[in-house]
Amino acid sequence: MKLILCLAVVSASICADVQKISTEDAKKVFHESLTEAKDMQDYLGQIADMMPMIQPTSLSKEELLQIFRNDFVEREDLYLEQITSEINPSNVENVIQLISNPLYLSSRDAIGKANNKCFMMLFEKAKDVALQHPAVPVTTEVVHAIVELQKDNFDKVISSSKYVIVDVYADFCNPCKMLAPILQDLSNELGDVYTFTKLNATEENQELFASLEVKMLPTLILYINGIEVTRISGYKDKASIKAIFETTFKEEVKN
Repeated sequence: MKLILCLAVVSASICADVQKISTEDAKKVFHESLTEAKDMQDYLGQIADMMPMIQPTSLSKEELLQIFRNDFVEREDLYLEQITSEINPSNVENVIQLISNPLYLSSRDAIGKANNKCFMMLFEKAKDVALQHPAVPVTTEVVHAIVELQKDNFDKVISSSKYVIVDVYADFCNPCKMLAPILQDLSNELGDVYTFTKLNATEENQELFASLEVKMLPTLILYINGIEVTRISGYKDKASIKAIFETTFKEEVKN
């Protein structure tokens, strides 16, 4: 029994010794997969684009990118800790070789968890900074009010105009909140021709919401003569939405 316990202790000790890679190897993985990766700037740019959806801020995209770059330097030890907690010493050499290989995706599980943890750290840091620089609320004058849809008036409103746009949203959805003033601007500009409406995906509207089979919030559903013709899913800027209107409704769009 003593021999078994002794072996168990020795085994545990050995496992403890090999669970973490060296700091030097951790730095190689960290820099080659994150700070110096060829596609890193594009990826950080995507995160910067997403930030206003999560935490509206007065910071520009370039300012957010600089925060990301600085954080990699300022908190390098914490990032290295995430790397060493996920990368196994037995495959670290293979991992480093795979990082620079565009075909490494099939084997990226070795660094996937580590990188995900690092990106969560980066994202939380950006959120904290954004909270310190809140966006100034933008007020939009209402010229053509957007019609609130419910089960009782949905069919009537959809068929009351030739061109109808339905904004399916939810109060908890940050991209929906970002889209709302854009739609009010478009309603002000195009409300003489199009009827802009909105449907809140609340519990009271769950039956109607389910019948529309919306997969993503926000979603804009475009109707012509009461018949759905296309959908715009997710947040889009004003120019992109207007371009889709031009394609869908063609000559009816006023510039």
